[in-house]
Amino acid sequence: MKIPKNVIFGCEAEKDKKRILAALKKDRLLLDVYLITLPEKNGLLEIYPSYIFTKVDIYKKKNPKVVGIADGYDEAVDIVSTTILDCYNSQGDFDLKKYFIS
Repeated sequence: MKIPKNVIFGCEAEKDKKRILAALKKDRLLLDVYLITLPEKNGLLEIYPSYIFTKVDIYKKKNPKVVGIADGYDEAVDIVSTTILDCYNSQGDFDLKKYFIS
């Protein structure tokens, strides 16, 4: 799984940034770390526990566009809500794919 350099980290995840990134690159199990991704089809953003992409065969084959990393589900929800609001305030719409490309 590739993690882009401009990925958004939650405040708590930022404290363990190096450990989290190293574990994700090595497909190690991380409990309570969540990945925020662009949706495969419809929707705004999706939240997944990080172990889904490292330990579950069906998801290992997917290559999600990770846009955020959070330490805990509540932090993931905060990142999603803040990101959606920022997108709307800067573009006037909810086109998050365009928001992350620009």
